[in-house]
Amino acid sequence: MKKELKDLLKNHKEKLENSQKRLCDIYNIMFSLKDNVLCEYTDGFRIKTETFGSIQEKIEKTASGLYEKVGANSAYIGLYLENSPEWVVAFWAILKSGNKPYLINMRYPDSLTNSILKTLNVKYAVTLKETSLDVEDILISSLSGSSLVPDGIFENEIAFSSSATSMNEVICFYTGYQIAEQILNFENIVKLEPRMVKHYKGNLKQLSFLPFYHVFGLFAVYFWFSFFGKTLVFLKDYSSDTILKTCKRHNVTHIFAVPVLWHTIEAAIISAAKEQGEKSYKALMRGVKFNTALQNLFPHFGADIS
Repeated sequence: MKKELKDLLKNHKEKLENSQKRLCDIYNIMFSLKDNVLCEYTDGFRIKTETFGSIQEKIEKTASGLYEKVGANSAYIGLYLENSPEWVVAFWAILKSGNKPYLINMRYPDSLTNSILKTLNVKYAVTLKETSLDVEDILISSLSGSSLVPDGIFENEIAFSSSATSMNEVICFYTGYQIAEQILNFENIVKLEPRMVKHYKGNLKQLSFLPFYHVFGLFAVYFWFSFFGKTLVFLKDYSSDTILKTCKRHNVTHIFAVPVLWHTIEAAIISAAKEQGEKSYKALMRGVKFNTALQNLFPHFGADIS
């Protein structure tokens, strides 16, 4: 691990450990590296980037607009967005406005979501476009206030739901302290798997495949990497073709995902190899067999060779 990276990890770890471990502390440390690239995404044929500094400016304006519209009520406000720069802006803006975000699972049926919103007494939801939910929609594009948000109202709690395979109403609550402890787990994980912090061409880029309204996506994809100033790569959609092209074009280094993603990518690669002819397909299968055997014997060395 390079000294610069070691110093960064140590510095942010010590700052968090020596803080009160509130969400405002996490926010201030996370957005201290203003020139680091927070995210990349494809806009037509161009790759667009947003730094931590530029996103923070949007958070401040959005928080001001939300504060002017609904006030600081320590109330839950729904966050109805897919992974995107807007999600990051809305998440922190809700907290900074003196309210608490409920991360709405956009794959839930409306009936289940509305039931949870009622339980949490949610009256508003920040979104890109109008929804059919039983709340007042607040379009994020409309939130750009000019008033100064008072110090000391930054909220310290979030809520989200489980994957709801049973379709029962389940709500999980996390404070800043609990989130800080999750972030600090990185040290043990890096000791067990040093490749977690491996860079490529000087960058570490995490594909934002898992939704941030899911516990795995929120902590392993968003918090673990953004806290240390690393880059999120956002997808325009979740098709296998888009995933493969995005990884290649953006030089993605890390992907955390559930098995279905790998099955989808495997099917796409095999299909592409078959289209190139029997010779290409057999060559791919021989390579897969060899590299799988090598990684079974020498996990780290085998992965590097692959």
